[in-house]
Amino acid sequence: MVATEAHPPNVAVAHRRLAPLGATLVAYGVEPGKVPVSRVQDTGPCLPFRDGSFDLILDRHEAYDAPELARVLASGGVFLTQQLDGRSHAELLQRFSVAPQWPGVTQDNLVVELREAGLTIEDARSSWGTLAFSDIGALVYYLKAVPWLVPGFSVARFEAVLLQLHEELEAAGELRVAEGAFLIRARKR
Repeated sequence: MVATEAHPPNVAVAHRRLAPLGATLVAYGVEPGKVPVSRVQDTGPCLPFRDGSFDLILDRHEAYDAPELARVLASGGVFLTQQLDGRSHAELLQRFSVAPQWPGVTQDNLVVELREAGLTIEDARSSWGTLAFSDIGALVYYLKAVPWLVPGFSVARFEAVLLQLHEELEAAGELRVAEGAFLIRARKR
């Protein structure tokens, strides 16, 4: 079993959790929300694996490069990904004068990318649900834990917005935010 991690703060945590399972962790250069660094620099394949190395690739909430996945996936191999729709949280982000950073991350767009990389889509399904915050502290915690949603977020910087949201939350009992997710299963023929 091999795992990859591109987000530097997660590398040590992933290693600590995966080592007891006998998994090999490979850290590589992808900046959050960007294409693999080696693709940008045009220095060849990003993932440090031979062509056709894997029968199964699992991806959850992580950026990927479809041609690179197709390269390392064995013939008959399956790629399974679960992603958050890039348009999630839009109405909340608007309150902070921030647009969704990855609005192009949608089921339809990723299906097209995977097909263009030569994979066959076997299943694609999506759903929209709601995140509910019962108090403003929970929202602040969430925005601190997911710093890419509102870059530069701090209570001091967004005090007026947070106070307004707090008042709305108190009146309504909760703050509801739309969040979409989707699953795609693709196979290399």
